[in-house]
Amino acid sequence: MIMKFMHLADLHLDQSFSGIVTGDSRIKEIVLNANQKMFKNSITACLENNVSFVLITGDTFHQPKISIRTQKFFMEQLRRLEEKEIKVILSFGNHDYYTENKYWFEWPKNVILFNKEQVETKKIVMKNGEKVAFSGFSYIGPWIEHSKLMEYPARGTDVDYQIGFYHGEIGSTGRYAPFQVNELPHDYDYFGLGHIHVSQEVTQRPLTLYPGTPQGHHRKEHQVNGIVCVELSNTKPTYTWLPVASIHYQNDEILLDAAENRQMILEKLVTTILAMQRQKNLTVLSLKVRVSEQETAEILREDFDSLFSYLQDELVRQSDAEILLTDLKIELSAKKAFVMGFDSDLIDDLGHRFSEPSQFKLQGEDLFKNPLIAKYCEWDQSDIEKLLVNSSQLIKNEVDFGDEVRT
Repeated sequence: MIMKFMHLADLHLDQSFSGIVTGDSRIKEIVLNANQKMFKNSITACLENNVSFVLITGDTFHQPKISIRTQKFFMEQLRRLEEKEIKVILSFGNHDYYTENKYWFEWPKNVILFNKEQVETKKIVMKNGEKVAFSGFSYIGPWIEHSKLMEYPARGTDVDYQIGFYHGEIGSTGRYAPFQVNELPHDYDYFGLGHIHVSQEVTQRPLTLYPGTPQGHHRKEHQVNGIVCVELSNTKPTYTWLPVASIHYQNDEILLDAAENRQMILEKLVTTILAMQRQKNLTVLSLKVRVSEQETAEILREDFDSLFSYLQDELVRQSDAEILLTDLKIELSAKKAFVMGFDSDLIDDLGHRFSEPSQFKLQGEDLFKNPLIAKYCEWDQSDIEKLLVNSSQLIKNEVDFGDEVRT
């Protein structure tokens, strides 16, 4: 039998969004509702996937004092799960550390609270009859300066699954429950982490994941995967990332070749940005424009403020409020060092050759043999295709090809 559940962490439901300044009413509306939409999307994903329980491992809120409005919204969403008899295992992190009597609403009956700093174990019978033991702790203040792993019990003999959870950082020292990966309880079925905002698999024994924040709130949080759906069975555990964000921060760059006049420069800028690969919904874009000619760079810098303002408004208009440019840098690119006799299409053909996962892994065989590197190199087909597209573009940016030289 398969046990399916959802793991969420670091929601920061009451955190504001950094760097978003606009007069466009549509974008203002998106920003105003983005945190709530993210959590609604998360709950909807739990219901659609018919999970047995939801694990939330700390920093649901950005601060320990939570507004009544935000509390009410959170409780309402948990009740959507209660209606379908889906349990919620909830702990508190360093941002939203637990304080008694600060909540204005009663917790729904499906919520299992872990509100002590000591590791506790609670055993719960799921609606399918399976017994699951949950072991974990919460913060009751902003810091825990020691590892908590020694407090975790051995796997129970009277349960079908043993789940551990932990809000903290990897390391020997730190202020957020620092721990060593080799100290994780290997006999657990899953170990769910929180605190680090970048999604990552830490180890496979037990399967240990940082879901990362499902909604970025500033330009450094541009690598967001969403929430994670985990399936446990008698064989190898599996997991899938589910995107739920409505705002995506993107840091990118484009190459602007020489243009005959200002009109062509402006047209090339707008069309190139609109054609960039991006996520659905609102993209908050920090852009570096690399130019190949000194004269073009001087033109862009000469009227920079006016250019930035125009691009920001024009991109909002032409993208139907799906692109907001918030940062723009102009950089003179070094001259291309190589001229190739073949056409640029050959680079794309080579990329297609390695798009098969088996061929891709064969090329990096020596790299994947290193266990410290291999655990960060678990790529699916979409990851491989994106890497190949980006790699091909980098080559094209640095090399002159036969078809380009002839024109």
